[in-house]
Amino acid sequence: MTHRYYRSLIAALWGALLTILPYQAIGQTFPQLAGETLAKTEIIWPEASEGQLSLLLISFDRNQQAQMDSWIEAEKDLPKNVSMRAVAIIGEVGGIAKFFIKGGMRDIYDKSWHERIMPYFGEADPVITQLGLSEADTAKLQIYLVTGSGEILWQEAGTYKGQFQDTSFSAALGQ
Repeated sequence: MTHRYYRSLIAALWGALLTILPYQAIGQTFPQLAGETLAKTEIIWPEASEGQLSLLLISFDRNQQAQMDSWIEAEKDLPKNVSMRAVAIIGEVGGIAKFFIKGGMRDIYDKSWHERIMPYFGEADPVITQLGLSEADTAKLQIYLVTGSGEILWQEAGTYKGQFQDTSFSAALGQ
């Protein structure tokens, strides 16, 4: 066999591996994130889901707003037994900056979402590590289907493109 054959085989295997690797969190426990929602309620994710299945949208950058909006818009297609929530990983900032960030976020999101969105002002690196993400992964919105006890059943990244109809999502729901 030629070197060209082996190179194409290795490239194909590497490509297949890269499609699997970003989803290392499935079966893991979602890290606890404590903070205050935009409605000023103190919570800890994922315990705040009160035993329900939750689709957690995790953003790492303000530039992921369009990706976040695509999932929020698709909420109407989400099964009724799954609630959608969001955490914006902001990182550590001072007191007055928190005030302005939260105010800006309240202006962006409809008031009906304020109870379901939490800016997280803790260290980002431990969260990234616990979720098995690379720096490149944080360039996209991360989406997790999480049980009430925190187990990650399904993971996706980026913009909503009909994933609620995917067999992997249905399988994660046990359907």
